[in-house]
Amino acid sequence: MIHKRVSVRLLSLFSVCLIASCSGDDFAGAGADGLTLLQPVDGGSLSLAESRSIVNGTATTAATDKISSILVYLTYTDHTKYPGFTAGGQVFNLQSGGKWTSATPVYISIQQYLYACSPSGLTITHNNTGKHTVPVSVSAEQTFDGNNEWNCTNTDYLYGSASNTVGEARQIMASRTNPSPAIYLQHALSQIVFSMENASGRIPDPDYDYVKSISLKANDSGVPFQNGNATMQLADGVLTFSQPRVGELKFTPSANPVQVGDVGRPSTVAYGLVAPRAAFSGTMTLTIVLGKVGDPATERELSVSTSVFNAEWTKGNRYIYKLSLGDREISISGVSIAGWGKVTGSGSLLPERD
Repeated sequence: MIHKRVSVRLLSLFSVCLIASCSGDDFAGAGADGLTLLQPVDGGSLSLAESRSIVNGTATTAATDKISSILVYLTYTDHTKYPGFTAGGQVFNLQSGGKWTSATPVYISIQQYLYACSPSGLTITHNNTGKHTVPVSVSAEQTFDGNNEWNCTNTDYLYGSASNTVGEARQIMASRTNPSPAIYLQHALSQIVFSMENASGRIPDPDYDYVKSISLKANDSGVPFQNGNATMQLADGVLTFSQPRVGELKFTPSANPVQVGDVGRPSTVAYGLVAPRAAFSGTMTLTIVLGKVGDPATERELSVSTSVFNAEWTKGNRYIYKLSLGDREISISGVSIAGWGKVTGSGSLLPERD
């Protein structure tokens, strides 16, 4: 498997600025050594940890595959609230020149716990044991744009870690003497990708081989998939759902359905983001609907029952399922499991070839 890789870099979040005119009486969080102003500048310590797609980097203007702001939260090391800091978190925006700014300056002195997440429009709920959360939502039915690799309807939720290892949660520390900690934004969800090619000897149909949807359903009334509203812990990205599990996932192109690829040149025909889940002991049925673009009357279904999807899905990992289309059947020719990896250029998932 060939994976394209490049580092996607967000620039430094904080810098040191000693305010000589301030004293310990000027701010409730001041220590004996005075205050440090947390002010973003060029430098390079905030990164996407092993980003593969969906969120591909940053931009001064928000784009579908890039973020222009993050939400930051500070507490004392005993998890109590940090005075003077916005209760629900504080938004930092990327400006031209690589600087990150917030509407209200942030001052610190002694060592603090720092948390970060994206999207920045979320509201943080404080927890006295350090399990601070934000509300999230993950749908079992999602759509995607077949013309690119990042525009799906489930949100790519990111949480901050001091580690660049995929899925590793490590507490970020900040203080007057460490105002620019390394912050790596980790993916809280798993990415699912389906690639598909014609089987050897099959004659492709240029009109009727477009993939209209892919669904994955647990057999025997199994319910392995998370769905609906949840909370995400800022410290480690753990999701807690308030709704029961469901038995089926569905991926449908909202635009630009993709045609099955030629032999040896598979096309990415569906992709999306799903909640991590434990291993499943039963079997699942994969169903693919094919047909002509814009003509529901031409649609046909092909299904296969398999245990290929039983493996655990972990956060930050990307699962590529390689499908083969015969004259009257589909088969699963392989599975690739890895971290999302670092992207090159546009972060394209295409092509995915052995």
